[in-house]
Amino acid sequence: MNKSEARNLAQTLRGKTKASVGALPLIAAMIGQQTGVEVIVGGTKASTNGKRICLPWVDSPDEAFLNAMFGYLWHEGGHIKFTDFEAWDQAATPLERGLLNVLEDIREEKEVIRTWPGAAGRLYAVSQWLVANKKLKMASKDDHPAEILGQHVLNRLRVSELDEQCLVEFADAAETAFQAVFPRGARLRLDALLSEVDELTSTADCLGMARNIVAMLKDEQEKEEQREREREQRQQDQQDQQDQQDQQQQDGGDAGQPDAGSDDAGSDGSDAGQGSQDDPNGDDAGKDDKGAADGHAAGQDGKADPDGSDAGQDVGDASGDGAGSDGAKVLAAALKAGAGDLGQTDLASLLKSEIGEQGERGVVSTGIAGEQKFTGDPALGKARLERVRAASGQIRQRLVGLVQSKRMEATISRRGRSIDSRRMVRAVQGDPKCFVRKEEDENPNTAIHLLVDRSVSMRDRISTALDATMALAIALERIEGCNVGVTAFPAFGTNVVPLKKHEETVAAASARFSIGVEGTTPMGEAMWWAILRLARLSEPKKLLIVVTDGQPNETSPVLLAIKEANSLGITTIGIGIGVRVDRLFPVAITINDVSELKGQLFKLAHQIL
Repeated sequence: MNKSEARNLAQTLRGKTKASVGALPLIAAMIGQQTGVEVIVGGTKASTNGKRICLPWVDSPDEAFLNAMFGYLWHEGGHIKFTDFEAWDQAATPLERGLLNVLEDIREEKEVIRTWPGAAGRLYAVSQWLVANKKLKMASKDDHPAEILGQHVLNRLRVSELDEQCLVEFADAAETAFQAVFPRGARLRLDALLSEVDELTSTADCLGMARNIVAMLKDEQEKEEQREREREQRQQDQQDQQDQQDQQQQDGGDAGQPDAGSDDAGSDGSDAGQGSQDDPNGDDAGKDDKGAADGHAAGQDGKADPDGSDAGQDVGDASGDGAGSDGAKVLAAALKAGAGDLGQTDLASLLKSEIGEQGERGVVSTGIAGEQKFTGDPALGKARLERVRAASGQIRQRLVGLVQSKRMEATISRRGRSIDSRRMVRAVQGDPKCFVRKEEDENPNTAIHLLVDRSVSMRDRISTALDATMALAIALERIEGCNVGVTAFPAFGTNVVPLKKHEETVAAASARFSIGVEGTTPMGEAMWWAILRLARLSEPKKLLIVVTDGQPNETSPVLLAIKEANSLGITTIGIGIGVRVDRLFPVAITINDVSELKGQLFKLAHQIL
C-alpha cells in the first residue's frame, strides 16, 4: 500500500470507529497486509498461532477500546514479522521467559514504529486503555521479588524507550519497591544492563540480555551469601573475643582475692594488694587490666578495631538500603520464581483477555482473502475478448447511467427565469446578476470492482460469468473517469485471483480470463478484499459488482460486508448467473447469457438511480 492509497483509505474510514465497529475488518486487513499476517475477524476470543491473528467481533461504542484492539493487532503483527520464535523458545526458566517477553515486546514495537510510524498511536492506545480502565496494578515492596523486578523493567523501559507517559506513575512505584527490596549491587548492575536496551536488534539479543540479567542476579546472590557468611563469622569472632575477655577478667578477679583458709595467704594478699617496693611495676599491673577493659570498650564502639562494626556497615551498604541481610533471600526468591509469580509482564496479553470478554458470541468469522497469481492462456483469453467485444459496445450506454453521478449545481447568471431572493436588493440597485440557473454537472469519476465466482458450483455457468464480466469491464473502461478492476474467487482456500488490476486494460489482462473453476464459495472474504481495494482508491463514487450463482459458504459474512460497504459509500450489486441473488444483494439482476446484459443493465440503472 503506497502513501496515496493509505491516505485514501484513512479518508474513507474517517469517523467509522465512532459510529460502529464496521471499520474493524478493513483496518485489521490493512495492518495484516502491511505486516504480512493473515487476520480473521470473528469468533469468541483473541488469539494468534504465529501466522494468523484472530480477533472477535466487538460491537462497542468505546473508540478507545477499538484503538487498543488495533494496537493489539500491530503488536502481534510485529511479533510475527520481527520475532525469531526459535530464539524465543530457548528461554529456560520462568524468570528468563518473563524478562525476554518484556525486552522483545519493547524491541519489536520499536521496530514496528520505525517501519510504520502511524502505528505508534495505536500501540500506545493499549497502555492508555489499560490504565484508564484500572487494569494495571501498582508495584509494592510486599510483592514477590520476581514481580517487583518484572514491573520495574517493564514500566521503566516502556516510559524511556516508547515514551508511554501514562505509565510514569507505575514506573515510579516499581522503582520505589525495587529500591526497597533488592540489594544495592543488583540495582546498580541492572541499571548498567538496561542502559544497553537500545542496542538490541534481534530476539536473540533480547534473549542474551535476559540471560545476562539472570546471571547477574545469581552472581549477586553468591556475593550476598558470601557477605552473610562473613558477617556471621565476624559476629562469631566478636562473640568469642568477648567470651575470652570476660573469662580473663573473671580469672584476674579470682587471683586478687585472699584465701580465707591461710594466714600466710592473707598476708601475702595484703602485700600484693599494696604492691612491692622491689617491683616498680606493681601498680602498673592494675593499669594494664584497666587498659584491656578500655580496649574492649573501644572495640565495641568500632573506633579501635578495623575489622569491627565498621566493616559490617560497609557490607550492609553493598547489600542495599532495604534488603539488609535478606538480600540473598530476595535474589533467591526471584531466581526460583514460577510463572505465576511474575505478575503482568505482557500488556498485550492483558488486553487480549479483555477483548475475549467483550467479544460477541455466535458471530461467524470473517477474514480478508489473500492474493494468488494466475498467468492464464493467451489464446483462450484473446478468443474470449473477440467474442464479447460486440456485446460490450451494446451495453456501454446502459452503463453510463450507472457510473455517472449527476448533481444539480446552482449558478448566478444575468439571464434566467428564477430570481435569487437573496439578491433582490442588488437587482433594485441595478445589478443584473440576480437569476438562478440550475445546471446538471456530470462527474463520472467512479471506481468499480467486479468479483466473479469461480467455485465448483459455477461449473456450468463459468463461461457465461467470464463473458459477462469481461464485457462489463471493456464497456466500463471506455467510459471516461471509470477505474475498473476484476478479480475471481476462490484460489487455494479463501484467496482470490486478480484478473485485471485497476491500472491495466482488459486487452493486456485477457489471458487471465481463461481461468476455470475451483473450490468452494468464500464470498464474504472475497468481498472484504474488494472493499479494501475500493476504499484505497480516490474516486468519489465506488461500485462493487459480484457475479455469482448466489451460493456462498456462509451468508452472514456476505450480509455484513454489504452492510459495511454501504456505510463506507460503496454500492454493492449482485448479478446472478441463471439464478436470482436478490436474497443477498438489495440491488440485483439475473442473466442467462451475456446477450441479456443490455436489457438487465437498463433495469439495474433504474434501481440505483
